Amino acid sequence: MKRFLFYLSVALTMGLLAGGCNDSEDEVRTCTVTFDSQGGSEVTSQIVAQGGRISKPTDPTREGYTFAGWFRESTFANEWDFESDVVTSDLTLYAYWLDNSVTYYTVSFHTGSGSQVEDKLVAEGETVPRPDDPELAGYSLAGWFTEAEYEYEWDFENDVVTADMTLYANWVPGDETNSYFVAVGGDDTNPGTIDAPFASLNHALSVVQPGQTIYIREGTYYMTNDDITREDNTWVYVFDISTAGGKVSGTAEAPINIWGYEGERPVIDMSRVRPEPVKRVIAFYVDRSYYHFKNFEIVGTQVVVTGHTQSECFRNDGGNYNIYENLAMHDGMAIGFYLTRGMNNLILNCDAYNNYDNFSEGAYGGNVDGFGAHVPNANHVGNVFRGCRAWWNSDDGFDLINCFAPVIFENCWSFYNGYQPGTMDNAGDGSGFKAGGYGLSGVVTIDVVPMHTVRGCLAYYNLNQGFYSNHHLGGIEWYNNTAMANPSNFNMLNRDAPENVYDRPEGYGHIIKNNVSYEPRRTGQHLINIDFDECEVGINSFYPVEMDLTDADFVSLDPGELMAPRKADGSLPDIDFLRPAPGSQLIGAGEVLGFDYTGTTLGCFQ
Repeated sequence: MKRFLFYLSVALTMGLLAGGCNDSEDEVRTCTVTFDSQGGSEVTSQIVAQGGRISKPTDPTREGYTFAGWFRESTFANEWDFESDVVTSDLTLYAYWLDNSVTYYTVSFHTGSGSQVEDKLVAEGETVPRPDDPELAGYSLAGWFTEAEYEYEWDFENDVVTADMTLYANWVPGDETNSYFVAVGGDDTNPGTIDAPFASLNHALSVVQPGQTIYIREGTYYMTNDDITREDNTWVYVFDISTAGGKVSGTAEAPINIWGYEGERPVIDMSRVRPEPVKRVIAFYVDRSYYHFKNFEIVGTQVVVTGHTQSECFRNDGGNYNIYENLAMHDGMAIGFYLTRGMNNLILNCDAYNNYDNFSEGAYGGNVDGFGAHVPNANHVGNVFRGCRAWWNSDDGFDLINCFAPVIFENCWSFYNGYQPGTMDNAGDGSGFKAGGYGLSGVVTIDVVPMHTVRGCLAYYNLNQGFYSNHHLGGIEWYNNTAMANPSNFNMLNRDAPENVYDRPEGYGHIIKNNVSYEPRRTGQHLINIDFDECEVGINSFYPVEMDLTDADFVSLDPGELMAPRKADGSLPDIDFLRPAPGSQLIGAGEVLGFDYTGTTLGCFQ
């Protein structure tokens, strides 16, 4: 809550007295405590027995200011607690004054299971004094972040406060007692230390406990049929992180981390997993919660069934509060990431590319999406795909068909999907973002139709649609998206009703604001299949007035930039492709929608 306390921070100078307490062997040892009121009314010094407590003096006064406490130092990191702090040497305490004419905000510090950090009052527009690091046994502090997912680290030197806020401590294992290591050439009879690592990730998974981290060292790990840990009538599971597989969940305070070692990029090669008799393949099956997968790749996942089938690199099937970060699933025959059950999972900065099933159903490639979420009921909420890329997957880039709870796609890129990798040869459906729908094969039983959100995303040169509602039974939120060179850049096709197995001529219920469409491959198909009277359509490049966009409105039209390497932290690269050029009519043409960015530029680049 914003608080107008009318305070102003006063620059103070810390001064601990250099002298020690009176330490005569014949007298009680005493210390002198001086109060520097920093321009306020005078406060009398005290003589305090060493180890004793200071008597709290009457608060000083100062015209135009409010007294906010006595502090040990000028950074105001440590306020003196008169009830518990004891005197060990001569010292000076400094009055902290707040100017009554200034707005102040509360900065809170969330430390999880770590030691507590006191809230701070900070003047509007000022930096936050960095507190002393909290402590947590077995962990070290990696930084303070503005959200619990640890995406944006707070810069204490340059970031300023504009509202009440909470900073979150990011803890990482600080010693080997909380870590296991896996390395090519290791041995599962080893203790799993950095110097004597395990050989297999499966062995590490069998011993890891909440609060611990498995570090996978660099190199390629070749999986074979011998690495299958569980199978049923339909599937084989290589890394089975499930109840059936005997695995435990982490907790909010003590997640289980499975990370590629910092500065390295391990690869798990699934090309030799070809079960006999033939079954579908899952590399990572997860129904446990509070896992954090980060910084490794899966390649070569196979399809060995000739009929209608699919394989998957990751399946989240009931796990909650999991994070899948900076992972790449590529050059295989499987879906990159598949979410069928679970809530509050974050798929962050992941890539799925060059995936094509050229074996089943006549090499059609129709069940190989980059990313999909298909939860069966309305309870599976809070799932977010952020900063992910999908390209040259033989079906769709992102798919939400048969998804009964709302999902968010945010700042994701989808391009060249529906084609065989590296070519323009047709394969599967090929939508960039297939953001809903329940098909047209029968009556749909549903209580509340979810409204999915697609914002800040980019769709380029997909085989079929760019952004597609896919016969959905209601509206979808489309905010600040950019589409180019899809046959139809935005297609709002809706099914008529759950009991009616046909589409309406025009889509309904959509919210469409701040989007950009440029040069669809079918002339004029910027936005199709929409009933404007039954949708909320704000300002876009194509509506209410179609802008006469040209190449000059963009910094670059080189799509090769979309495949640029990610940044060191795994976030999307900074590119100029389809970014509005200085002076473009797209800049300042939209409306503020209240997301992380506050600008009014149309499209996904602000």
